[in-house]
Amino acid sequence: MQSERGLSPATVYTRCLRVEEFLARYCADPGALGQMTMVQIDAAIAEKGVRDRCTRASIRTYAYVLRSFFRYAETRRPRGTPRLASPASPMPSAIA
Repeated sequence: MQSERGLSPATVYTRCLRVEEFLARYCADPGALGQMTMVQIDAAIAEKGVRDRCTRASIRTYAYVLRSFFRYAETRRPRGTPRLASPASPMPSAIA
């Protein structure tokens, strides 16, 4: 992320923490990531907002980080495996 997008080390570190937090909470079982739906991701974002008492801006950032991660994951999935969600999917309603 630093070389490709010019992000600072602190930004890369923070984004990785957010993705790791999400994966640990919602994708702990092998194969769980491949079974996630947009509805489940939307619910996870909303739950984080309530659980951590996040501001709208914090939730927006969290959703942005997860969306970036899922876009990247889509480019790395094996051919023929089902897609989680289209990169053009609307932003989760938790931040609308």
